Amino acid sequence: MRADPDVTTKLVIDNPPVYKPLSKKREVSSLWRHYTKQKRYLRAPLPPEEIQHIQDIATGAKPISPPPPQFRDAVIQELMRRREETGKFVGRWHRLSPRFMRRRYQMLLSEYIPMISEENGNWRVKPAAVPKKPRALPLDPSHLAGYTLSNGTTVGEVDEKGAFIQKPVV
Repeated sequence: MRADPDVTTKLVIDNPPVYKPLSKKREVSSLWRHYTKQKRYLRAPLPPEEIQHIQDIATGAKPISPPPPQFRDAVIQELMRRREETGKFVGRWHRLSPRFMRRRYQMLLSEYIPMISEENGNWRVKPAAVPKKPRALPLDPSHLAGYTLSNGTTVGEVDEKGAFIQKPVV
């Protein structure tokens, strides 16, 4: 099996010091940076069904189910128990909003997950992406016309993009 060319096993430090040894702090920082970068390259491909499920959640086609109430109660009890033991504020239960979760799934799709498929007997790997939302449906012509006031003035006319049409004042 061939290795991914983007993944390197050895760390090469850019711009090493010439006249003194490399400091431990800089070496450790470089190692962390290297390992974090390499971890992003090591991505496990997912089957199309799972990617479709994640895409549905990312676009809002499927609702995100909240955690069960017993889970929430258990977390709150654990936080209260640790607060009583230490006498310090430990934390509180946070509600993750659906918008926050959608954005995390969108980030996951755009950065980390490759999609695997088979074409002509060969495996093909391509990055999964968040599907684009469909464009807005065209407006009904009756909504573009606006309405007529009691004095005969027509107001509220809009174009196809929904912007008001400015008529010159006579």
